[in-house]
Amino acid sequence: MAVAAGSAAIVASAHGAVRTFTMNWTPSALTESVFVTIDNLSTGPTSSSTAVTGWDLQIESSNSGSVLKFNFPTTAPGTSAYWGLMRLPGVTTGPGASIPEGTIVQAVASYADSGPVTFGGGAGNWQLNAVNIFGFRFRSPSNGGTSQVIHYGYGRIFIGATPGQFRLLELSYQDTGGAALTVVPGPGALTVMVGVAGLGRGRRRR
Repeated sequence: MAVAAGSAAIVASAHGAVRTFTMNWTPSALTESVFVTIDNLSTGPTSSSTAVTGWDLQIESSNSGSVLKFNFPTTAPGTSAYWGLMRLPGVTTGPGASIPEGTIVQAVASYADSGPVTFGGGAGNWQLNAVNIFGFRFRSPSNGGTSQVIHYGYGRIFIGATPGQFRLLELSYQDTGGAALTVVPGPGALTVMVGVAGLGRGRRRR
């Protein structure tokens, strides 16, 4: 698995600080996964079948790359109350959505448990050959921790010609537990096209 080193930018706000990490993480094969520990990216992703200790998010493809899944820890009691992929505002059933810029990721939103996402036309469906944005929630400290504080964040992921061809580009989260954050503009199509050469730099929001 080719992994470019991630870079972080911490942006203060009236409600705490938003931590933004840019990266260029992709599995080396359609049958492998990327595991991420969101609040401690120094543990890094892995494309092996062995999860990173304390992982919060697993992105994987199945069925020869025709399905894209987002998985969350299952070892902690009441997992669904702590982790999840955000649905579109106002939607309370179904898989996690591809959300637009300007969406507020917050406690009152509805979150899906582990499972595949849906591609195609229609609001909230994921798109091929495009950058998709996803909102999420997670518990910090991560898997197995004693804290019940939930943090909210979002990420950007480029999906290629098939769901299994993906590249994780960015993760941002609010380091104040329970605080919401808004999806702001991120790297454009040109950044995605240049791949490894164009990623791995921290961004400061304006």
